[in-house]
Amino acid sequence: KYNTAITCHPITAVFKTISQVLQTSSTTNGTKVNTTVSDFINTIVHLSNTTSYAQDPDVAVSVVSVVQDIYANNLTTREEATILVDDVVQNIVGGSVLNIVIEIDNASNNASNNVSWNVYGDGIVTELATIAEITSNEDIVSAETTTKQLVDTYLPQVFEAIDVFVVGSVAQSSNNDTSSTAADQYIIQQQLSTIATQSQDLIQNLESTLQATLEAVAANANESNSSTSVAPSVNEELVNSLNELTVNLIDYATKAASKALAASNIGESYNYESTQYNADGSVKSTKRLSSTKFKSDIDFNDSRITVDDIALPSCGVSDLQRITIPLSFMQLQRQKTFDCTFMSSTRSNFISKNAKQRTNRTQQSEVVTATMYDAVSSAPLLHSVDNCFPYLLTMQLSDDVAPYSVDFDFDLNSDSSSELQKNDWPQCEFWNVQDSEWSHEGCFVHNISNTTVICACTHLTTFSVSKEDILPEANILTEIDWRRLTWDNLMEYPLVLLTSLACIALFIIVCFIHPRSDIKTSSIMAFEDIIYKSVQEEKLWLDISGKEIKYITDHMPNQHLLGGGIMKIVRDKESTKSLCVLQLKLFKAYLRNDHTLLSLFQRIGGTNFSVRQRLGCFFMYLTTVMVVTGTFYGV
Repeated sequence: KYNTAITCHPITAVFKTISQVLQTSSTTNGTKVNTTVSDFINTIVHLSNTTSYAQDPDVAVSVVSVVQDIYANNLTTREEATILVDDVVQNIVGGSVLNIVIEIDNASNNASNNVSWNVYGDGIVTELATIAEITSNEDIVSAETTTKQLVDTYLPQVFEAIDVFVVGSVAQSSNNDTSSTAADQYIIQQQLSTIATQSQDLIQNLESTLQATLEAVAANANESNSSTSVAPSVNEELVNSLNELTVNLIDYATKAASKALAASNIGESYNYESTQYNADGSVKSTKRLSSTKFKSDIDFNDSRITVDDIALPSCGVSDLQRITIPLSFMQLQRQKTFDCTFMSSTRSNFISKNAKQRTNRTQQSEVVTATMYDAVSSAPLLHSVDNCFPYLLTMQLSDDVAPYSVDFDFDLNSDSSSELQKNDWPQCEFWNVQDSEWSHEGCFVHNISNTTVICACTHLTTFSVSKEDILPEANILTEIDWRRLTWDNLMEYPLVLLTSLACIALFIIVCFIHPRSDIKTSSIMAFEDIIYKSVQEEKLWLDISGKEIKYITDHMPNQHLLGGGIMKIVRDKESTKSLCVLQLKLFKAYLRNDHTLLSLFQRIGGTNFSVRQRLGCFFMYLTTVMVVTGTFYGV
C-alpha cells in the first residue's frame, strides 16, 4: 500500500571543500584563486541582501560554513569574515520568528485564534539552533558587534517570546479535551527543554567570543606592568563592557534553565552539560547547569515542627557542586513555587578592576552561579539572609589544588614575620557587579574537605574560591622566656602582679566572711528524711528544686495541656502573662545560682557548690584568661 510513499533519487552532485573547488577552478579555467574567492564573497553579500535567512535557515548555515572554510584556508582576513558572519546574524534577527510570536501576544484572544503554537515552538528552536551554529567559530564572531547585539537585543526577545509561547500553549492545551491534555503538556515540556538547550549552546558560543578580548586586555596589562613598576592598568571602558556582557550571559543562562521548567511539575529538573575542545583535542572549557522546581510547603504554624524535622532542599550539578537552601528563605517563600538554578563553569570571563587581584589572585574552583526564580513570574528572588541561616554552596576544588591543612609551621628562631612560612587558606568570594572585582563580604568558609569547600553566603550571585595567604601570629613561650620572670621585670610591668595579688587578697577576705554560710549546699534530695511531709515543709521551699516546683505550680497556665506545645498552653492574654511571669521567676532563680559573682551572695540552697568552691573555680578561670592573654598578646 505504501510502496510509492517515498521516492528515492540518487545524488549525482559531488560535494567538495572550498580548497578543492578553488583548485579545480584554477586548473580547468585558469582562474586566479583571489578572483574566485572574491566571487564567493560577492555571492554571500548578495544573498545576505536579498534572502531572508530567518525563512531559509539552511541557506544561512551553508553561507557561514563557506565563510568558515575560506577563513580556515587563509583566503580572507578575520575582519572580513566577521563582517560576513555579522551580516548573516543581522539578517536573521531582522526577520526573526520571535517578532511574529511577540506580535501574536499583542493581539487579543491569542489562544483562540487557531494559532499553531507547536509550529512556533519549533520555529524558535530552529532559529536558536541556526544562530548557535553560525556563532560556533569564535574566531570570526565579533564580540563588539555580533555578541553585543545578540546579548542586548536578541536574547531579551527570546525570553519574551518564550513567555508568550508558554501562555499560548498552556491556554490552547486547556481548551482541548482531557485525553489530549497530558500529551500536549509533554510536547510543551519537550519544546521548552529544547529551546533552553539551544539557548545554552548559543550563550556558550557568545561567551567564547569574549576570550579574544580577554586575552588582549591581559596582554596589554602585562605589557604595561613589564615596562613600569606601577600596577598594570586596563581600559576601564572596555573592562566595564566585557564584565557587563559576562554578567548578562550568566543571567540569561540561568534564566533559560528556569524557563525550561515553565510547564513542569514540582520536583522535575532540567540539566545541561557541554564541553568545548581545542584544536588539539584537549578540553577548553566545561559547563554544567541544573534547575529544579520546588515548593515551600512547610507548615510554619505547626509548633511541633523543629529545624531537625525539616529536610532543607538543595540543587546542583553533583554532590560536590550544589547549594542548600536555608530555612529562612523557605519561610519567606511559604506556599510558593520557585526554581533553584545552579551553574558551574571552568571559564571565567571576568576582569577585575583591582590591579592586585589581576596580578595575585589564584582561583581554585570553577565559577559557580546560584539563582532562585519565581516559578510564576520568572523573576529572580533576591532574598538576602543572615549569617545564622546562610545559603550553603558546596564547590569542588580544582584538580591541581592540594588539600588545605590546619597545621601551621613556625620558625621559632626567626624574629622577622617575613621569614615565617605563609600558609594557604581558602577564601569564599563573589563577583561584585558594582565594583567589578571579587569580594568576600557576606561570605565565609563554612567547612572544608580534601576536595570541596563549603561557602556560607548571605546572598545569591556568582561565586568562586580563591587562595589567600595567612600568617597566624602568636607570642611563643620558650624555656628562655621563663627566665625573664625576675623581680626587675615584675617591677617594670607590675600590672599582672598587682592584679593577681589584689584578686588573691579579695578572695581570702570573702572566704573569711563566708556569705550565706547558713544556706545548705547539698540538694534536698540527698536528705534521708525528705520523705516526711514535715521535713518537706521545713526544707523543700528553701531549695532550688522546691522553688522550681512552687513557681511552676503557681504560674504555669493550662497545666492540663502540658505536652501539647506552648501554643496550646498560651490561649489568651492572661495565660500569656502568667507564662511570662513564670519565665522571669525561673530566670532570676537560675541567675542567682549560675552567675559567677552574683552566686557568692545570692545563691539558693541545693546547688552542690559552696562559696569557697565557687571562689576557687572563679580564681582558676581568671588566672587562665590572664595567662592566655599574655601568651597571645604579650600583655
